[in-house]
Order: sequence, then C-alpha cells, then structure tokens
Amino acid sequence: MKRKAIDLGMLSRWPLARHRTDLVALLFFLVACHDAPRDNPFDPVLTPAVELQVALDDTAGTAALTWTQYEGQQPFREYRVLRRIADRIQEDTLDHIAAVDRASFQDTTIAPDREYVYRVEVVNQAGFAAKSQEVAFRSFQVRGVELLEARGDGRQGVIALRWQRYRGADFSRYEVWRRASGEDPQRLQSVAEETDTLWVDDTPLPAKEYSYWVKTLAADKNLESQRREVSYELPPIELRAVVFSSETATAGLSWTRYQGPRFAGYEVGRRAEGIAEQVVADIPDIERTTYTDSLLDGNTEYIYRVLARTSWEGIAVASAAQSGRFYGLEEVRQLPGLTINEVQAVGLALDEQDQLYVAVSAISTTTARVMGPGISIQYPAQRAYRGFFTAITPDRLSPVYLAAGQGRLYVTARTQADSILVGAVQVEGQKVSWTRQVDAGEAFPAGIHAEADGACWMVDTQGMIYRFSAEGVPEAPSDRLRLSLESDTALPLRHLVVGAGVALGGLDQFFLLTPERERNHLIGRTRVSPTVIGGKSFVYDDGVGPGNGETLNPLILAYDRSRTRLMVLEAQGRLQVLNAAPEEVPRRYITKWGRFGRGEGEFQISPPTAVSIVVDSQGRIYVADGEERIQVFAP
Repeated sequence: MKRKAIDLGMLSRWPLARHRTDLVALLFFLVACHDAPRDNPFDPVLTPAVELQVALDDTAGTAALTWTQYEGQQPFREYRVLRRIADRIQEDTLDHIAAVDRASFQDTTIAPDREYVYRVEVVNQAGFAAKSQEVAFRSFQVRGVELLEARGDGRQGVIALRWQRYRGADFSRYEVWRRASGEDPQRLQSVAEETDTLWVDDTPLPAKEYSYWVKTLAADKNLESQRREVSYELPPIELRAVVFSSETATAGLSWTRYQGPRFAGYEVGRRAEGIAEQVVADIPDIERTTYTDSLLDGNTEYIYRVLARTSWEGIAVASAAQSGRFYGLEEVRQLPGLTINEVQAVGLALDEQDQLYVAVSAISTTTARVMGPGISIQYPAQRAYRGFFTAITPDRLSPVYLAAGQGRLYVTARTQADSILVGAVQVEGQKVSWTRQVDAGEAFPAGIHAEADGACWMVDTQGMIYRFSAEGVPEAPSDRLRLSLESDTALPLRHLVVGAGVALGGLDQFFLLTPERERNHLIGRTRVSPTVIGGKSFVYDDGVGPGNGETLNPLILAYDRSRTRLMVLEAQGRLQVLNAAPEEVPRRYITKWGRFGRGEGEFQISPPTAVSIVVDSQGRIYVADGEERIQVFAP
C-alpha cells in the first residue's frame, strides 16, 4: 500500500476539545496503512479463480469450455480442466494447460445422455490452486431418425422411403429394414452417408403388405425409427368394349394399355356356360390393345376379361369382365292351342312389313290319331287360327310350306290323295283365291316361292318345277332342275329356297339334297334362266359330319332378305349360318347354335315336319319346332 503525506495544517484547524477522540483514531488509521507487502503464495487474493462457461455442440458431440484469463499476482503455472459425472465424487483431469492466454478446452470424450460437472483450477508456481465455480452440463442425446414417408408406386413397381437426417454425434450408418407377414426381418441396404435420406426398394411384390423401418447406428447405439406399413397395387387395365357381330360371328375387344412394370404379355380369357375359362390369345406387344375372337357360336353368353401378365410368377392385372352374345334368344312365342289336336307340320312366312304368318296341319290327339282336314293359318296380331282348304286332308308325313307376297299367302302340302296342294289365300279378304292340285306320284313338296308379279312356283322332292300365274293358271311342269342335278341318285330334294324372280330373272337358287342312303348330301347353287337351269356349279358344304360347315341330316333351309346368308337346321337340332354371297365363296361357315331338346335355344325336331325357319329384314331368325313354339333370335 502506498504511503500518503499528512497535512498538519488540516489537523490544526480541528477543535481539540471536541475532536480529541477522532484525532486518535485518525492517527491509528494512518499508522496501520503503513503495512508490509503481501507475498504469501497461498494467499487466495493473490491467485484469484476464473469464471467458467460450458457450451454443447450436439452435432459434433463435444463440450466447449471457456473461462476468463488468469490475472493474479502470483506467477501462473497452469490451468487444470476437471470433470466428474454428476452424483459421483471421483473427478478426472482432462487437461493441463500451461499457456495463460489459452482459456478454452474442447471435450471430445463425452458420452451421450450423461450429466457432467466441470470446473477449471488455476494453479500458481507454488502449487496453490484456485477453483472456478462448478458448471453442471447435460451431454448430447442420441435419437433415432423418423421415417417420414414410405410410398408405393404401382407404375414403377417400387416403394420409396424418406427419413429424417441424423443430427447427432458419432454417426456410423443407416440401415433400411423390411419385414413381410410370415417372413423374417430383412436388412435391405446400408447407407454410409449421413446426408443420404432417400432410398427406393425395387424388390417388393405388388399387393403385399410390408413393414419398413430405419436403424441409425451412432455413438455405439442402434436406434430404430418407427415402422410404416405400406403396399402398392399395379395400375389396372380396363376392358373398354366387347362388340359382338353376327355378321362375322366375332367379338371385338379393346382395352387400355398396361401402365405398370414388368410387362410379359396380355392374355385374353374367354368362358361360357359350362366351359371353364380358356386363353384365346397371348399378345406379347404392350402396345397392341385390341383383339378379335372369331368362330363363335350364336345364342351363347361369352364372358371376356383381359389380363396383363407380369414377369413376377403368378402375378397379373385383370380387367373387369364383360359379356354378351349375338343371335341371342329374344322371344319365345307359343302357338295357339288347337283344342284336341297337335301340330303335325308348320310353315312360316313374313310379308314385306315383317308380319309373321303361321300355317299348320294338325293331327288329333285321340287314340285314332287322325289327320285333320285343311290347313290352319294364323294371321299377325291374332291368336286364333282360320281354316283353309278344308276339302283336302294333308298327308301325315308332309311338310307345309308358306310364302307371303303381294297381299297373298301361298301354301303347299301333300294330300292323302297322292297329290300336292298349291293354293293362294288373300290376306285382306282372308279367303282362298285359287286352289290347284298337282298329280305328283310319290313326291312331296320341297318349297314354294312368291314372284314379284303375283305368280308363284313350287318344286317337289323329285326336282320338278310347277309355276302358277297370279290367277292360279299352271304352266307345264318342268324337269329342268331334275336334269341339272348330277344324278337321280341324289334325290329326293328335301327343301328349296330361292331368290326373287327365279323363273324370270335368272337369280341364284339353293337346294338341299338328302339321298335316301344318307351317306352324303349336298347344298348347292344353280343358275336359273328363262329357258334352262344350269348344272351344279358349286358344292357348298364341307361334307357330311358334325363339324363347322359340315352338315348332318339337314332338314330345312332359309335365306335372309339380302340372299347372302343361308340358315340350315339339322335333325340333331343344330342351326348353322353359312355365307351365301357368291363373291365370298371361301368364307362359308359363319356360326352355329342349338341342339336337340326342349329348352330355350334348343330345337325339338319331332316330328321333323314341325320345323320351319324365316328371316326378317332386321336379320331376326324365327324357328318353329315340335314344342309348338317359335323362338326368335336377334342378331
């Protein structure tokens, strides 16, 4: 302490009596200030402590210690950095720092999730240590990352993962894990870069549930994220349309392009009642999204679907099914009751307005089984029959053929008197216009046709042609058709259909030959001219048999209005549609349906004379059979 000079003048000015005591005290103070210097090295005043601060770097996992620089009077030896775990006594010396101006330390040895207590000692040359205050410090925490997203992508066939970046110390790696039901957990990927937080799994199967999680390995810990459940579906395909065509007996399919991964091919599947699904097309081209299924049967419900097959075994995308048919059964008309009689033979005819006429011959259901007289005709929109030609009795084995045109119905049937009835009935007046009987020996009628001028002609099973004027005047019968056939052994002729103007215009006619031996038969075409019927120019069927285009005991034929389609009904109940257009001769068979039976879409060919077919202007096919019904099939 520095000595101060005493001002005696100041003392002389104090009143002695009043301030004697104060003077003594002042002198004592002045004497006391004249101390010896302080030089004890263990004097804490001479070696003051420093002020300590601790900060955490949780990314690096370190603690940064800083303190005030030593400014004591005793010579400096070192700083001692001390640390202990809270609630413990033992202290560790982390460092000895000999530079007085180095007042900081970086603790890189801290463990995660612990509480430490730090202090710094200043040590002078004599060894005296001055302690800083203690600073309690919570070390960094190690936490697993959060799995932010697990998203399936059906177009790519992958599942994309995204997680939170690890922000702690001592990062080692990420691990991506996956588990599926019934499977052990599987490590999919190890990610060494701390900043890589995206990863795509290209191995999952579609429509399978997976659980994903991310493990973070850091600071000797293995920390799992939460789990996310995810799956994906392959993009669908849509069967846009299935268009059925009676013209070609086909189904045209179109669908949307497959937009997913691992395409291996399209499969077109088809099934029908009682038939398991079968693959009718395998298409390897992903861009081809149409297919036409051909050679289909009429009146058959077909169900289609399209599958996009993938390279994953057993995995495919299927469209919704679509179904349809052509020549479907549209209506069933029951013939009006004939009291105690049952129908023996049926003839059908449509006029120019597609009005349907039905002609029948009947036999009693009594034990006598007697044929009824005349021909009964049902007019359009009428339930009852009217009797015509009651003076004759049809033969029990005779078919009845009916043709409509020019306001008349033309009817033919064999009578019990070994003659063939040919007659005309006025539609408006509902009366017989004229009646003729032809002495035909053993022949039966094979068909009848109405001419545009009101005349008609009839052909019998021996190939004889009979033409009648509009007034019913007969011409001399012609054997030109008979002579145009290859051989008389091909007779009898069972049924005939012709184009308009057969006797005058020279259009095609079709005929069906059923030899008595029935080892073969023929559907053929001839050209008709005013003077001659040309010989057979084309054999129309594929032969005898049950195959498509083959015929087996055919009974009756029918033309459509355009004369480009020919319907053939066979004894086993199969109805075939054949192409009759001359310019498309190679394309013969179109479609078929039916079988022998009483069910809808089946044909009861018993008796065989009770079957008949007509086709209207819309392509509907009317088929009468032995169940005394008419089934109508719409194209």
